[in-house]
Amino acid sequence: MKLTPLYYACAICCTLLLTVYLIDAGQIITSIITAVLFSYAAYLMIKTPSVAKVQQRLLIACFSLHSVVMLLQVVLLVLPYFSQISQANLAAGLQLLLVSHLFLTTASALILPFIAFANEESKLINLANHDPLTQLLNRRGFFRLCKKITHTAPLNSRVSLIMLDIDLFKQVNDRYGHETGDEAIKWIAQHINELFFEAGITARIGGEEFAIFLNQKNLTQARQLAQKLCRSIDQYPFYFNGNSIALSVSAGVSSALIRDLNMQELLLQADKCLYLAKETGRNKVVTHDEKSLLTKAPTAII
Repeated sequence: MKLTPLYYACAICCTLLLTVYLIDAGQIITSIITAVLFSYAAYLMIKTPSVAKVQQRLLIACFSLHSVVMLLQVVLLVLPYFSQISQANLAAGLQLLLVSHLFLTTASALILPFIAFANEESKLINLANHDPLTQLLNRRGFFRLCKKITHTAPLNSRVSLIMLDIDLFKQVNDRYGHETGDEAIKWIAQHINELFFEAGITARIGGEEFAIFLNQKNLTQARQLAQKLCRSIDQYPFYFNGNSIALSVSAGVSSALIRDLNMQELLLQADKCLYLAKETGRNKVVTHDEKSLLTKAPTAII
């Protein structure tokens, strides 16, 4: 959470208020500034993304209420100057506000570490399941999410898998260097993410190899999407460091009913089709129903 500005504001305010707190007006000023700080803290929490949504709302409520409590304290401290009410008559109200102050402080101190821990845990899980170069899922995250989806899908629904590989990628690395190769992979990943952001689960599962899992898509629909992706990549060259590089991808597509689904088998079929696409011309899509080609393919190795 980006609370550094709040820490600096608190430190500056505390330093300044130490010089005036012992006088009556100093207590009023302190209460006003404290109310402002709690309001600012609530604002920062609203703007800070968090995976612990319920706890975040509770902390925002604590900060907001704390701001209100401090403003009420200002009112009670100011009343004797504008009315006949003495400070002794306001003692009970000030004590109640003090109890509220302690309660809200304790609640905030308990909730804030939980939110920080939940956010850090989420970051670690994200790192463990995503490819750092492309920000797509990695192999581990891909299979984990696919398994989660297929466990809740209707048994008679169909899923499809697209395997992609960048054509002649070694030549790109050899000619232009690995930095250009990395940027090319990111460029391909961007195309994949744009087309399949809402339609499927996308992952980089190898060096220049990608996988796309399509829930409730049949083989024909998956083939059409794969062909659309191939065309979009082939249509425009990739530019980097003053170089214009023509890139293309080959794709293999497999499909299965949920009740017959074996993810490893589905992946093997798509990988076998991918091999055929590369062996029979590249920059094309091959599906596992193309029997004449499948008879020529060796056993794929994952």
